[in-house]
Amino acid sequence: MTALREMIRFQSVSRRFWTEARGEVWAVRDFNIRCAEEEWSCLLGPSGCGKTTLLRLAAGLDQPTEGHVLVEDVQVTRPRMDVAFLSQEGDLLPWRNVRDNVGLGLEIRGFPQAECRQRAREAIRRVRLPEETARSRVDELSGGMRQRVAVARALCVNPRVLLMDEPFARLDELTRHQLQEELMDLWLTDRQTVLFVTHSIEEAVFLADRIIVMNAGMAAVDLRVTLPRPRDRFSSDFVRMMRQVREALSQPANA
Repeated sequence: MTALREMIRFQSVSRRFWTEARGEVWAVRDFNIRCAEEEWSCLLGPSGCGKTTLLRLAAGLDQPTEGHVLVEDVQVTRPRMDVAFLSQEGDLLPWRNVRDNVGLGLEIRGFPQAECRQRAREAIRRVRLPEETARSRVDELSGGMRQRVAVARALCVNPRVLLMDEPFARLDELTRHQLQEELMDLWLTDRQTVLFVTHSIEEAVFLADRIIVMNAGMAAVDLRVTLPRPRDRFSSDFVRMMRQVREALSQPANA
């Protein structure tokens, strides 16, 4: 079997911030991880351990204090056209309807208006939103529907890399499970390289090929998830993997 090539590399990455209350704060310190093409990696850890900082560095929205972030062996110094970033809030524009929100990334990239609309309609269909919602305002939608819109906008640009920062954290359990399953179906078709931030052990085990457990801005444990897809959340193997991840969360960085 041919090994997949490297897509994302964090090379001795550190990010320092200065705050009036606490002075110098290291959000990430000497972080080294490589993500292969088509691999789904989850960053898992407590709040404040540097997960979102790493996503922002990979997206080109911030720059490391030390080290380098590379995508396809090219140093990330600004946002890339082939990298999509999906925040927890979704960052939808309330003055735009659903279709125009979904097509925004294409507009920014200079695509013709007709193509933006056509591709937006297709993306809306793929995330299982009713066709008539294309003309709706986003504030008229439920939380789950708004997150579908955000996912559709990210997928609309056909990214090679998808960065996702707890996109389902604010949803109820039933909706969250449904969207996880739908997102997995989309990924099995498109096979982007995904770097996904979560606080949920169950979500990480359900989605990921590997789980990078973080502690104090560093990678503590790197676990492979070899369970076949689709995954059964109630199987003994799934529960065993969750237990292994929970134990890893108690280990210090560089253990």
